Amino acid sequence: MLSKIINKADRISEKKLILFNFCLAALVFAVNIYNFGSTDFSNNSASREILPFAVLSLPISTLILFTSLVARRRKDISEKKILLFQASALAAGTLAGLYYVLSLLFLGIPEDESFSWIVGLFTFLCVWPAYLFRRTLFSDKITDFWVIRYLHVIIFFLAFSLDLGVMYKINKDFSNYQQHFIQKK
Repeated sequence: MLSKIINKADRISEKKLILFNFCLAALVFAVNIYNFGSTDFSNNSASREILPFAVLSLPISTLILFTSLVARRRKDISEKKILLFQASALAAGTLAGLYYVLSLLFLGIPEDESFSWIVGLFTFLCVWPAYLFRRTLFSDKITDFWVIRYLHVIIFFLAFSLDLGVMYKINKDFSNYQQHFIQKK
């Protein structure tokens, strides 16, 4: 069954993958612009929450928007090369996300500010570039090596484990916070 799903996903055209990247980047870009417009940067906490993500996600989303438009206009540049470039840009975001997740797991959840976590977002941030690398950089080896064929599936399980680890850590820290708050009363 998994093999059938992978085969079906691998038949998605490069043009559609670029369109998906464009839509995803447009959403991230719009969210960043909204956050910049609605954030009171005189509030130190708000700056600490938004700026680190915007510093990376805004340039990456801009690059992906630009390269998606280039793919539509310039037929002399292969869609595969565009996707490889986009996968590389997304991988930079993945590495930053991995650093953030590991810091949450080993250093703890920030106590002095509001914090939220969306289970699955980090997993997607890891799996999508892996899938794109698999489709571009390793396209000629997909059928030869099982590790490459199932690379995005393997990364899914690793990333989802970290995702759940953060959720566990949040739940544990929140329980400790509740106990501390109850004892103060």
